[in-house]
Amino acid sequence: MFYLDSSVLVCLFSSEDRTHAIQAWREELKSEDMRISDWNITEFYSAMSFKRRTAQMSVEQRRHAEALFQNYLKNYPAVLAVSTASFRRAATIAGRDEINIRAADALHLAIAEEYRATLCTLDKKMHEAAGILEIDCLMP
Repeated sequence: MFYLDSSVLVCLFSSEDRTHAIQAWREELKSEDMRISDWNITEFYSAMSFKRRTAQMSVEQRRHAEALFQNYLKNYPAVLAVSTASFRRAATIAGRDEINIRAADALHLAIAEEYRATLCTLDKKMHEAAGILEIDCLMP
């Protein structure tokens, strides 16, 4: 199972430098093998809001990206619940000096670990942290 973090989702559904490459990569995977979490949904909308506020996308582009994401959720409803155990594990991960990662990213790592999923991320720090934690991880 592959767990897509928010960096992958934002790239998939908005217009970024690697969007076409990430879309092609996603097409190679079986949809039933891909998962996101409830946390991804929150982060996706936060990223869209940030991109709009900072003029990285127009209102129309934001609406389009959000519509694509909603369609994705309807067609691939494999959304992982975020457990209390994942929040507590994320706190432990975020508190480790040698990992030095944001709480939001620590939560993605904890979710991937709990579900024994391969984390898919575009974030180098998360990839490095996954290595320290011995969580399977790939950077498409």
